[in-house]
Amino acid sequence: MECFQPITAFLVALTSFYEKKHQICKKLRLRLIGSISPRIINEVKNTLPELKLEIIDYVPQKKAIYYMVNSDLLINSLAEMENSQLLISGKLMEYIASGNPILCLGNPDGDAAHLLKDVEFSEVFDRKNIDSIFTFLNLIFEIWLKNNKFEVSKKTYLQYSRYETTRKLVEILNKLT
Repeated sequence: MECFQPITAFLVALTSFYEKKHQICKKLRLRLIGSISPRIINEVKNTLPELKLEIIDYVPQKKAIYYMVNSDLLINSLAEMENSQLLISGKLMEYIASGNPILCLGNPDGDAAHLLKDVEFSEVFDRKNIDSIFTFLNLIFEIWLKNNKFEVSKKTYLQYSRYETTRKLVEILNKLT
C-alpha cells in the first residue's frame, strides 16, 4: 500500500515562482531521494518540465545526511491519513538536525507544526495555502541569493539533537524517582 504524501501544493507554488522569477529559477534543482512514487515523479515532470530534476534511489543513511546538510531547502510532505495532526516523522527530525530551512506540507495545527515553530525558516503549510508556500519559497530564495548560503542559528536545532533530547528525558525520569 502506497503512503499518500502529495506535493501538488508545493509544485503549484513553485510554478508561480517560476512565472515571476523565470531567469533566476535556472539556478534551481529539485532532488528527490529514496523510494519516490512514480506518480509524484510524473507530476513534477508534467507540472514543471523546465525544472532540473534529479532522482536518486535509496541511499545509505550517511549519504542521505550528506544530501540533507548540503541542500538549501528541505521539503517534507507528511502523509495524509487519519490523525495526521499527530505525525512527526523521523525524517523531519533529521531535517531539523541538518540546520537547513524546511518546507513541510501537512497540518499547520499539528504536532509537526508545533515542533517547527521553534526552528528558524521552517514551517508546516496546509496543502491549500499556495500563497503562503509561495511567500515562503520567495523568502528562502531571496536570502539564498543575498548570502549564497543559509545559516540557521544552531540554538534552534541543537535542542532537538539526540544528545539533548536524551538529556531532557533523563531529567524527567530522574524527577519521577
